[in-house]
Amino acid sequence: FRLGAFGIREPDPARCPVVQHEAIDVALVPGVAFDAHNGVRLGRGGGFYDRLLGRDGTRALVIGACFSAQVSEGGVPSAPHDARVQAIVTESGCRAVHHPSHPLPGEWAGRFS
Repeated sequence: FRLGAFGIREPDPARCPVVQHEAIDVALVPGVAFDAHNGVRLGRGGGFYDRLLGRDGTRALVIGACFSAQVSEGGVPSAPHDARVQAIVTESGCRAVHHPSHPLPGEWAGRFS
Protein backbone atom coordinates (compact mmCIF):
# COMPACT_ATOMS: atom_id res chain seq x y z
CA PHE A 1 0.00 0.00 0.00
CA ARG A 2 0.94 3.64 -0.38
CA LEU A 3 -0.45 6.89 0.97
CA GLY A 4 -2.89 8.39 -1.49
CA ALA A 5 -5.25 11.34 -1.52
CA PHE A 6 -6.27 12.63 1.90
CA GLY A 7 -3.59 10.44 3.56
CA ILE A 8 -5.61 7.26 2.95
CA ARG A 9 -3.68 4.04 2.35
CA GLU A 10 -4.50 2.58 -1.06
CA PRO A 11 -3.16 -0.19 -3.30
CA ASP A 12 0.02 0.73 -5.17
CA PRO A 13 -0.83 0.62 -8.90
CA ALA A 14 2.76 -0.40 -9.69
CA ARG A 15 2.28 -3.61 -7.66
CA CYS A 16 -1.42 -4.41 -8.12
CA PRO A 17 -3.22 -5.41 -11.31
CA VAL A 18 -5.93 -3.08 -12.61
CA VAL A 19 -9.46 -4.47 -12.24
CA GLN A 20 -12.00 -3.40 -14.85
CA HIS A 21 -15.22 -2.00 -13.39
CA GLU A 22 -17.25 -4.68 -15.18
CA ALA A 23 -15.47 -7.34 -13.10
CA ILE A 24 -16.41 -5.87 -9.71
CA ASP A 25 -19.01 -8.04 -7.94
CA VAL A 26 -19.45 -6.07 -4.70
CA ALA A 27 -18.62 -2.46 -3.85
CA LEU A 28 -18.56 -1.44 -0.18
CA VAL A 29 -18.87 2.34 -0.15
CA PRO A 30 -18.67 4.80 2.74
CA GLY A 31 -20.91 7.82 3.08
CA VAL A 32 -21.93 10.68 5.32
CA ALA A 33 -25.60 9.63 5.20
CA PHE A 34 -27.80 7.04 3.47
CA ASP A 35 -31.53 7.03 2.76
CA ALA A 36 -33.01 3.67 3.77
CA HIS A 37 -36.01 4.08 1.44
CA ASN A 38 -34.41 4.89 -1.89
CA GLY A 39 -30.69 4.14 -1.47
CA VAL A 40 -29.48 7.72 -1.89
CA ARG A 41 -25.91 8.09 -0.65
CA LEU A 42 -24.54 11.42 0.53
CA GLY A 43 -20.78 11.44 0.07
CA ARG A 44 -18.22 14.11 0.69
CA GLY A 45 -18.62 15.86 -2.65
CA GLY A 46 -15.75 14.37 -4.65
CA GLY A 47 -17.90 12.17 -6.88
CA PHE A 48 -15.36 9.32 -6.86
CA TYR A 49 -17.88 6.53 -6.20
CA ASP A 50 -20.55 8.12 -8.41
CA ARG A 51 -18.17 8.12 -11.39
CA LEU A 52 -17.04 4.54 -10.83
CA LEU A 53 -20.47 3.07 -10.16
CA GLY A 54 -22.24 5.10 -12.83
CA ARG A 55 -20.21 3.64 -15.72
CA ASP A 56 -21.94 1.51 -18.33
CA GLY A 57 -21.40 -2.17 -17.67
CA THR A 58 -21.03 -1.87 -13.89
CA ARG A 59 -23.01 -4.69 -12.32
CA ALA A 60 -21.74 -4.62 -8.75
CA LEU A 61 -23.93 -4.99 -5.71
CA VAL A 62 -23.40 -1.61 -4.00
CA ILE A 63 -23.45 -1.74 -0.20
CA GLY A 64 -23.28 1.43 1.89
CA ALA A 65 -21.22 1.14 5.08
CA CYS A 66 -21.93 3.45 7.99
CA PHE A 67 -23.09 3.72 11.59
CA SER A 68 -26.82 3.38 12.22
CA ALA A 69 -27.00 7.07 13.21
CA GLN A 70 -26.10 7.91 9.58
CA VAL A 71 -29.14 6.11 8.14
CA SER A 72 -32.16 8.32 7.42
CA GLU A 73 -35.71 7.22 6.76
CA GLY A 74 -35.97 9.90 4.06
CA GLY A 75 -34.75 13.34 3.14
CA VAL A 76 -31.15 12.71 2.07
CA PRO A 77 -30.44 15.19 -0.77
CA SER A 78 -29.40 13.81 -4.15
CA ALA A 79 -28.61 14.77 -7.72
CA PRO A 80 -29.42 12.83 -10.91
CA HIS A 81 -25.79 11.62 -11.28
CA ASP A 82 -25.59 10.21 -7.72
CA ALA A 83 -25.04 6.44 -7.55
CA ARG A 84 -27.41 4.69 -5.15
CA VAL A 85 -26.77 1.76 -2.84
CA GLN A 86 -28.74 -1.48 -2.90
CA ALA A 87 -28.06 -2.43 0.71
CA ILE A 88 -26.84 -0.73 3.88
CA VAL A 89 -24.65 -2.34 6.54
CA THR A 90 -24.25 -0.84 10.02
CA GLU A 91 -23.16 -2.07 13.42
CA SER A 92 -26.81 -3.16 13.90
CA GLY A 93 -27.05 -5.33 10.79
CA CYS A 94 -27.59 -5.32 7.06
CA ARG A 95 -30.73 -4.44 5.12
CA ALA A 96 -31.70 -4.24 1.49
CA VAL A 97 -32.96 -1.02 -0.05
CA HIS A 98 -36.03 -1.90 -2.09
CA HIS A 99 -36.36 0.67 -4.84
CA PRO A 100 -37.39 -0.03 -8.44
CA SER A 101 -34.73 2.22 -9.96
CA HIS A 102 -31.91 0.03 -8.66
CA PRO A 103 -32.99 -3.54 -7.85
CA LEU A 104 -30.65 -6.08 -6.32
CA PRO A 105 -28.72 -8.02 -8.93
CA GLY A 106 -30.38 -11.42 -9.53
CA GLU A 107 -27.79 -13.47 -7.70
CA TRP A 108 -28.23 -11.29 -4.58
CA ALA A 109 -32.05 -11.15 -4.48
CA GLY A 110 -33.41 -12.79 -1.35
CA ARG A 111 -30.14 -12.59 0.62
CA PHE A 112 -31.03 -9.42 2.51
CA SER A 113 -34.01 -8.55 4.69
